Amino acid sequence: MLGGPPLYVEAVSAQFHRQGVEVRTTEPSPASDIGGERFSDASDFEHADVALVYCESDDDWEVIESLAGVPAVAVLPDFHYAGVIRALVAGFCPVHLRTSSEIIVESARAAACGEALLPMGLAQSLAAKVQATEPPAGMDPVETELVSALARNHGIARMARNLGYSDRTVRRRLQSLYVKLGVATRGDAIKRCQLISSGSVVEDL
Repeated sequence: MLGGPPLYVEAVSAQFHRQGVEVRTTEPSPASDIGGERFSDASDFEHADVALVYCESDDDWEVIESLAGVPAVAVLPDFHYAGVIRALVAGFCPVHLRTSSEIIVESARAAACGEALLPMGLAQSLAAKVQATEPPAGMDPVETELVSALARNHGIARMARNLGYSDRTVRRRLQSLYVKLGVATRGDAIKRCQLISSGSVVEDL
């Protein structure tokens, strides 16, 4: 365990200890007596089964991101999307500091197996964001072109000119596309098409 408030370190270390797991921490707390060693940098994690790193500063993130091949849990003082996404992209399990010590330990076990435990609300939110970047099923080539044009905020006249259709036909095709996209207004359609075109969830979070 690297960093974190003393109460967190003590509670999580005690939980691991009750399960017969050796813990080494950076804090000179009673919990650190269980393992007897202190970590000073990322190299100290090379023989660890899993690392728990309290990610409060850029230095903490540098440590966890340098843990090549070591499963890790990023313990976040604030559970914001930016930290969650940063941890997941780097291949680490994010967990909130105020989560129970039992859940933090379970997160460490999951990380050791290459998995991540996520709160249901967060998992649903991430799934919804990913779904928003997926094009609707059953789109024909013209609708695909319209998605691209909407993503670039092209007007009806420009779309009609590029596709070789009348304005009226483009409007009719757009109405059909709006239904497939699940939107009612041009503004919502543009936002959705920009997400689809970029395929990026992170920026929208």
